[in-house]
Formats: sequence, C-alpha cells, structure tokens
Amino acid sequence: MLFRSQHLAVSPDGKWLLTAGAMPIVRCWPIANGLVVPPATVRGLTAAAGPVTDLAFSPDGTHFAASSEDKTVAVWDTAAFAAAAGDLPPKWKLAHDAPVRGLALANTEPRLATCSDDGFVAMWDLRSGKLAERMTQTQPQRSRSEEHTSELQSHSFISYAV
Repeated sequence: MLFRSQHLAVSPDGKWLLTAGAMPIVRCWPIANGLVVPPATVRGLTAAAGPVTDLAFSPDGTHFAASSEDKTVAVWDTAAFAAAAGDLPPKWKLAHDAPVRGLALANTEPRLATCSDDGFVAMWDLRSGKLAERMTQTQPQRSRSEEHTSELQSHSFISYAV
C-alpha cells in the first residue's frame, strides 16, 4: 500500500524524519549522514484512531507529538522511542473536544500548544501531561493559579500554520 505523507517534521539533531498522513500512523525514518537509511529500518507508531493532522518536535529534541482528527494529541519521549523497538505507546495522550488541527512545542519550557476545530487553543504541561491553560481568541480560561499567568506569558513559541 502506498503511504502518502501530508505532514513531516525533522528532529533538531537531524537523526529522525517523521511523516504522517491520512492514516493514524506516524512513520519514523532514521537519518544518517544527512540521508534516510534503508526503508527496512522505518518504524511505525500508532498515533491515534483517526488521520494525523500535524507533527512537531520540541526544539531541544526531547519530545515529539502528533495531532489527530480523533480529538487527541500523542506525545512521545524521544529517548524512550530511540531505546525501544517497534511500536511504542505515547508518553501522553491529550484530549480535546474537537479534531486537533495544529500543534507547537515551546522553545524554553516543556509546554505544548494545540488548536482544535472548536476554536480553542490549549497549553499542556509536558512534565505532567496536564492541561495548563485553555483559551479562546478572546479570553484565557486558567486551570492553575493566577501566579502562573506571568510564567505562561513569558514563553516563546514556534509559529505554526493551521
């Protein structure tokens, strides 16, 4: 069967290429000397029950994530993935109320921003896998104390297109 890639991400260290498309699988292609190694070494990770809609690595390369039409985001620990063989369950499976269309990982903190078809943007803490903040285009809805507000506002994020 032909696997048609619609999304891709390259790890910051250049060792992995992720591809995904209309299937619920993320293909992980090892890279050596700037070239993808033979297809026999490609690994598939089950990301979701529906098509994958976006892929991203954290800037420090410690995590990678896949969003899906099944209203979830799967987050893997890169070191655990590299040490394991075959399919590896995600470290975190994050739930939205609608299909998730985009994601970005923070530059300075273990944070993940996601957006979904219901118009919400969510900020996730990757240390705990818990929702840190949920926002609409008009007003944030905080799930932590107001002391946390200045910390969230100081983060720099990778831009992403939806």
